[in-house]
Amino acid sequence: YPNPFNSAVNIPFSLAAPERVVLELFDLAGQRVAVLVDAVREAGEHEVRWRGEGTASGVYLLRLRAGDFVDERRITLAK
Repeated sequence: YPNPFNSAVNIPFSLAAPERVVLELFDLAGQRVAVLVDAVREAGEHEVRWRGEGTASGVYLLRLRAGDFVDERRITLAK
């Protein structure tokens, strides 16, 4: 949140158990733009803040992998 966002977006997620979390950002062509998290995180609520500085306006795919769980969401950067 917020989505669309102007300069920064907060990405909340929760884990039921400790897991290796990989949170990546891709453009619509499938090119990885950023790796926001690649580490083991404890169970509980987490939040990552991403600043879109140096990134073009547009729609991006946000992919969260934690254990066997995978979720993708679209986020829109509007400068």
